[in-house]
Amino acid sequence: MDEVIVTNWERTDKNNDYLDDSWAKLYPDQVAAARKLAEKGQLYDAWLVLATNYCRFRAMDSTAVFINLDGEIILEGEGEVIEKPHKKCFEA
Repeated sequence: MDEVIVTNWERTDKNNDYLDDSWAKLYPDQVAAARKLAEKGQLYDAWLVLATNYCRFRAMDSTAVFINLDGEIILEGEGEVIEKPHKKCFEA
């Protein structure tokens, strides 16, 4: 199934739990890259959602991800339930 990236272009807080040392033990390279972008203010909160779910539902399962300005996924987190519509919604 195809997925879409959904974001409000909110910058990721430098103290985000996914950027802490416990997550870095699991994904050292990804967390290091994410930390570097977060320090520059260039890391954004986003979610991966199945395209069919995004078209059909107001609330849906998603995977938390962190993206750069080009919409590339830098770090993938855990599952979350999100609602739509999002203000300033961007679908990549």
